[in-house]
Amino acid sequence: HGAGEAAIRKILVRLDPILGRQVEIVAINEGGFLVSSTPGKHIFMLRSAFNEIDAAALPALLAHELSHIRHGDPIVATLRHTGLVHT
Repeated sequence: HGAGEAAIRKILVRLDPILGRQVEIVAINEGGFLVSSTPGKHIFMLRSAFNEIDAAALPALLAHELSHIRHGDPIVATLRHTGLVHT
């Protein structure tokens, strides 16, 4: 919903004024708890995760995902998973 996305966007922009505006928020209407960054500056969230997390912990969780995006972690993980990067 627009209100939920606006609330998350506000937190993201407060955490990182530049990257917070660029990240695409993808909410999936499913149960379970998943919040993850993926290549292309995306943060995927299961809707139930947004509802279940303590409001005070949400900024820390989003800051964690922004850090992954800043450091290119989702791209490296994808490449490693497909076997294109060997460590």
